[in-house]
Order: sequence, then C-alpha cells, then structure tokens
Amino acid sequence: MDPSFLLSFPLLLTLLPPCSACLCKLVHPQTVYCETDVVIIVDILGPGQITRTRRNFKVNVTQVLKAPKGTSEIRYIYTPRRQEDCGYTVVNSHQSQLLIAGYLSRGKVYFTRCHLFYFWYRLTPHQQLGFQSVYNAGCDCQILPCLLCWRNCPEPDVTDCTWKQANYQETDHYKHS
Repeated sequence: MDPSFLLSFPLLLTLLPPCSACLCKLVHPQTVYCETDVVIIVDILGPGQITRTRRNFKVNVTQVLKAPKGTSEIRYIYTPRRQEDCGYTVVNSHQSQLLIAGYLSRGKVYFTRCHLFYFWYRLTPHQQLGFQSVYNAGCDCQILPCLLCWRNCPEPDVTDCTWKQANYQETDHYKHS
C-alpha cells in the first residue's frame, strides 16, 4: 500500500464532521426516581426560550411526586437544545400528563431524554403506583438487572432487588422480586 495514503488517511478523518448521538443506559425507573431531585407530572403548554445550548418549555404542574421541601412553583422545565445532546423536542405544541424526572439547579428543573419522561396514561397501574408511593419506599434497595432470559438471575440479599423483565417482547413492563 502506498505510504502517502497511510499518512493522509488520518488527516482525512479529522476533516469529517464529528458524529454525536444521545446514548442512555437502561436504568430501572425506581433508580431514576431515587437518584433525581424532582419527579412531576406536567402539561406542556408550549415552547419557551431557546438559547445556544438549551431550550425551555412552559408547563402546568398537575402533580408533584417528588421534590425537595421549599421548591418554588415550577413554571418552566429546561432541556438541552439539540437532540444529539439528549434534549427533548415536543412533537406538538401541547402535550398533557407527561411524567418527567429531572434535577434542580438554581431553582430550575433540568431533564434529558436519559431521565424519565413518559406519558402518564401509557403507564400500567403498577407503574403508576410505583411512582406515587412504592419507589420512594424502595430507595434503599439496589436494583439488580436480570434481563437475559437464558441466564439465571442473581440471588438478592437484604438490600438488593432483582429486576426481571415480565415479557421479553414488552420492554416497558417489569417485575420486581
């Protein structure tokens, strides 16, 4: 092979635009619930301001499932501007009953697509109950994923909970043991 090609190939690679994508690891909703500052159900009323790095949405909070004491009224939620940075984009101007988990910074709620955001009505009654009360009670429990159907699950100890998929084809329904 021609040595000039070997020397010029790395240079050509540097001229290509960088590839970026939002990658989130699979985390049990209870883990996200326990590790985030705020879990709320909102109606998105419309877009707010867009800056170079983030966008916000005007919201009406219909239910606060988790928030630190003294948290002021939440009127806007913030997310990265670009989808490649895991920012959320509203499909239509009004989305209602959206469950969002995020973190607080200077009194503002920030979230990404790697946090929770589900339509409340699409959750099963068990999942809704989890967000309303059960997940809070289980924050001391370490979730151990057991998603491989061909392998035995680890035996949990006193502080562990095994996360089993109820049906391999339905990835949004999980069973705790």
